[in-house]
Amino acid sequence: MSPRKRDAVTLALSPDAKQNLEAIALSLGCKWGDRGNVSLLLERIAAGDLVVVDEANHELKVGRSLVEAEQALQSALKAIKKAKK
Repeated sequence: MSPRKRDAVTLALSPDAKQNLEAIALSLGCKWGDRGNVSLLLERIAAGDLVVVDEANHELKVGRSLVEAEQALQSALKAIKKAKK
């Protein structure tokens, strides 16, 4: 098989969804000329070069991580103060 051979996938999208995906592709450097290339965007996601994140879930995890980091810093400061005594 030629390295340029590719399988075709057909997507049924609303015009707005297509436009949104093209804009995302363009913003991430997935371009064909001066337009966003949805196929390249999907290839990069499939290859693991781009990761899709559930924004609401991601924000919750980041928030939890920040709370845990703050607690660890507070514990470390308490330990340092106690060691200085």
